[in-house]
This record gives sequence, structure tokens and C-alpha cells, in this order.
Amino acid sequence: MPLYYIKFSILDNARSDHLALFGAMTEQDDINYIGEDVKLLGRWLTIGQTAVLCICEVKNNQALSSWLLNWVNMCTIVT
Repeated sequence: MPLYYIKFSILDNARSDHLALFGAMTEQDDINYIGEDVKLLGRWLTIGQTAVLCICEVKNNQALSSWLLNWVNMCTIVT
């Protein structure tokens, strides 16, 4: 499976909403958001810099796009 390094930069105007949404997610919510075709290998948050870094493997690009589209209204995403 292809390996991806992804950086999410949280938009200033969405910081509160992002923290509320992400902070309230259960482990199962997170799994549901990510989807079964994306394997999250690691995720690191830099709260002060409003950034999230992660490494994942994906079965196909559609699965990756589907997961990332959940966050486009709150983040700039670079893969």
C-alpha cells in the first residue's frame, strides 16, 4: 500500500470548531472518519502551531480523498 505523509494546517477561523469536533471524537468516531481503507500509522498534533502531521497507508487514492475531504472546510491539507 502507498505510504503518505500529510500535514493539516488548521485555519485560524476554524480553530475552535476543529478542537471541539476533534476533541469530542471517540476512538470509533475516528476510525469511521478515516475509513477502512486507510491505515493511520501515526498522528502528531502541534496545538500551539495549529498543525497536525500524520503518516498513513492507503489502499487507494479514493479512500485517502474521502477521508481528507472531511476536513477541507477547517484545514489546509498538504500530502
